[in-house]
Amino acid sequence: MVELRIYEAGVCSGCGYHKSLTGDLDNHFAIEVEHCNVCAGVAKNDRIQQAADRKALKAMGDEDKIPPTRKRPGDGRHVMVQFRGRKTATAEHAEPPEPGSASQSLQG
Repeated sequence: MVELRIYEAGVCSGCGYHKSLTGDLDNHFAIEVEHCNVCAGVAKNDRIQQAADRKALKAMGDEDKIPPTRKRPGDGRHVMVQFRGRKTATAEHAEPPEPGSASQSLQG
C-alpha cells in the first residue's frame, strides 16, 4: 500500500502520467483531441440555460439587493443525460413536446 501511495505521489495531476515518463526527454507524447456529440450538446444546453438564468436574474432586479433566501433560477437544478434508443427518440420527435417538458434533444 505504501508503494502505491509513493507511485501516485509522482503522477502529474494535469496530464496523469508519472514523472518517470515525463522527465525522460526521449519519451514522446502525442496530443489527441476527440469530440463527443453528447458532451457538445450538454455544453450547448449549459450555455442556453446560463443565458436564460442571467436574463431571469436581471428581471429580479439588482442582484446585490436580492435577499439570499430568495430562490434563484438554477437552485436545485440537476442536468442528466439519458440514453434513449433510436425508436424512442424518433417517436418523441414525431409528436410536439408537451408545454413545460424538460425533454430536449442534445443533437444539433
